[in-house]
Amino acid sequence: MKPWHEDVRRYFTEQLTYDESSDSLCWSDGESVTINTDDYGNKTFNIGRYTFCVKYVVWFLYHGYQSNKQIIHRNGNRADTRPKNLMQVRDFKRN
Repeated sequence: MKPWHEDVRRYFTEQLTYDESSDSLCWSDGESVTINTDDYGNKTFNIGRYTFCVKYVVWFLYHGYQSNKQIIHRNGNRADTRPKNLMQVRDFKRN
């Protein structure tokens, strides 16, 4: 996974919040982030022309750093992005 630019990390920190009780991302003004689902069942969202995987953004917001490893769902449910359900498993392989 390509590291996010510092501006992206700052934007996420300043503009997004994560509500674990509802497993949802919200903008700083309280509006819910529009979530899509990719072909594999992962939650995603768009900012402009960029698509971000929710599990990596939740990991970042919860732990305070961007994961450089693959993140899987402990319970196998890709729609469940609660931090306690996310686990790093290995480094990404670069081709």
